[in-house]
Amino acid sequence: MAGLIWKLAQISEMTAIQQLPADAQDAITTRLLNEVDDEQAWSACFAATTDEQWDRLADRVRRHIADENVAPVDKEGWREAPGGFGM
Repeated sequence: MAGLIWKLAQISEMTAIQQLPADAQDAITTRLLNEVDDEQAWSACFAATTDEQWDRLADRVRRHIADENVAPVDKEGWREAPGGFGM
């Protein structure tokens, strides 16, 4: 059943996209292809990550937590972290 619902959603989405002007169709296609490329790049990166690298990353995260060098997440989303990166 889930496969059928997915297929129907794809058909509905494609029909909606085909009704848009050509430039909008191109923009959507470009964005989707970029997303696919990005997902493939991340998958390759994760697949190439060794257990040793994961262990080092986990140790680094644990140190940051122990040093209280983390920012809590509020109900509205990510807050600005002490290190200056916001999401």
